[in-house]
Parts: sequence; structure tokens; C-alpha cells
Amino acid sequence: MYEKRLEFAQEVLRLCNIERKKEGLNPLELMDDLNFAAQIRADEQTEVGDISHTRPDGTKWKTVLQNVNVPSRAQGENLILNYDTANSVVRGWMASPGHRANIMRKNFTHMGIGVTFTNAECTSSRVVTQIFIEYSGK
Repeated sequence: MYEKRLEFAQEVLRLCNIERKKEGLNPLELMDDLNFAAQIRADEQTEVGDISHTRPDGTKWKTVLQNVNVPSRAQGENLILNYDTANSVVRGWMASPGHRANIMRKNFTHMGIGVTFTNAECTSSRVVTQIFIEYSGK
């Protein structure tokens, strides 16, 4: 399953960077720690059965960055529910002004993707979480 998640994340990254390039923006980079944080968020939302920028314990979504010790100057989160492919996920986000703004935010440098799947073959996503940061170094 890890390999399918990473494959999905790499495709989302590729598609987001195509959109950023159209606007003359620097590409985003995947970060393992952010993928881990985003996966925590995707798992949380799958367990709850809905998407929210509030964690099940009532805290704000960005507390997950503290849980995995990712330093950042700025953060953003995109969520999507029941979009099958990486392509449909990115198209959905790009069609939404708020989600698109996160993807196009020029100071964001890194991204993480978490995904849960609706089937054992990992061919259809249930919840996809995208976390962005402006990395401030460790």
C-alpha cells in the first residue's frame, strides 16, 4: 500500500507543478515528513467519515505538523473526498478558488500527500489530504 500511496503522491505533485509552471512559479517538492503528516490527516478523516480542517480531538489541522516536527513559516491544507484518480483530484482542487490558491501560493516550497483508498487494489481514492508549507529548515 505504501508504494501505491507514494505513486499517487508523485502524480499529484507532477500535476500541481504543471499548474504552477503555467503561472511561472517554482515547483513544489515532496517531503517524507509531510507525506507522513498528510497521511495521518487522511486516516483521521477516513475514520470520522467526512473531511474537516479540524482534527478529531478538536484541534486545528496544523497541529499535525507539530506531531511530526516539521518547521514552517506558512502552512496550507487541501482536502477532497471521493475523487478516483490523482488527475481528478487535482482538477477538483484547481476548480475551487480556495484550493487553487493553496496550490498557487508562491511562497510554498514543499508538499505532502496522504491518501486512503476505497478498495484493496488502491485504484480509487477515498480521502486525499494535501499539506503545503513554506519550509523554515530544521
